[in-house]
Amino acid sequence: MAASTSSAPRSAKLSQKCKTEIGEKIFSIREKHGLTRDAMGVKLKVSGGAIAGWEQGRTIPDSYSAIALAKNFKVSIDWLLLGVE
Repeated sequence: MAASTSSAPRSAKLSQKCKTEIGEKIFSIREKHGLTRDAMGVKLKVSGGAIAGWEQGRTIPDSYSAIALAKNFKVSIDWLLLGVE
C-alpha cells in the first residue's frame, strides 16, 4: 500500500475537540497574565492573528511556539497539549 500523499497540515489530523481544548488553555494563560493577543504574540514571536487562530481552535502552536508558551508562562507542554498535570 502506498504512503499517504495528503497535503493536509499535521494540525488537521487532530480532532477539533483537541484543538479547541488547546485553544482554551492558551486563552486562559493570556487572560491570567492580562495580555492582549498582540502582546502575547510579541512574547512568543508570532502574530496576534496566530494567537487568535490557536484560541479559536483553527490551528495549534508549532513545536517552537509550544516550547515558548511553556517557558514564558511556566506551564508544562504535557498540560498544554495533552491536559496532563
